[in-house]
Amino acid sequence: MTSNHSKSPLDNHPLLGKTKLRQTLSKTRKVNTLINAVKRFQDENSIKMNTLPPALQLLDLHKIKRHDFYDQAAADMSEHVVARIRALGEHGTPESYEKLEEQLRKCFDLFNVPHFRPIVLENLKQLPKLEDRYLDSIMLDRNFYEACPLSVQQQIWMKNKDLFRKAFRPLIDSYLKRKEDLLISVEPSKTNFFTFETTKARRQWKEIKDLIMFTGTYEELFLDITACIRELFSTTGDVMLCSLRSVLLMILLCL
Repeated sequence: MTSNHSKSPLDNHPLLGKTKLRQTLSKTRKVNTLINAVKRFQDENSIKMNTLPPALQLLDLHKIKRHDFYDQAAADMSEHVVARIRALGEHGTPESYEKLEEQLRKCFDLFNVPHFRPIVLENLKQLPKLEDRYLDSIMLDRNFYEACPLSVQQQIWMKNKDLFRKAFRPLIDSYLKRKEDLLISVEPSKTNFFTFETTKARRQWKEIKDLIMFTGTYEELFLDITACIRELFSTTGDVMLCSLRSVLLMILLCL
């Protein structure tokens, strides 16, 4: 799993990236041709609004940099697209999912472009089932994987159990540490192991909630967690693992 890509995400995309722009401008050394190339680029990639030029002149009077304006405009458009994608997902119709899949094909490779990142992540979140090629690609990029919503990570965990174990194992360790701290506690409190600490109270522990949240509706993921607990118990003999397993099973029965 890598953390980044060496090439710009726009290099292999229909959108004109800085590499393609540099190549276009470097094809000629004539001033007139260069000016025409810049003008053509501006015409092809500018925002087509009749009210924009006067607005830009006003911004210039207030000494607001064009970069700041375009950066804010890109952020606003990104938020608008995210809202539209979320609305499509809420429809839940075959037609809306088809549109989401088409949108994902266009934007998936642009995750590393900051303003496109929320669009890609929301698009992934709104599709109930992703194609393996997307999941495989995400697994190769640590930043992408860690940024993905839980619903996407769960689909990845179904394919890669090592990643799943890396995700939930710290929760088990944290649970055992917390139980150990309660065991050696000598001052009575509402969470004291011998007095007030109950199964009902343990269900509210963050570790328990997160373990249940990680499994979601995937029974196989739940079984993977309980299998890991059994393996740990067979090697460590820690009885606290038994209480963890029993709490998880009782919560599952109540769902």
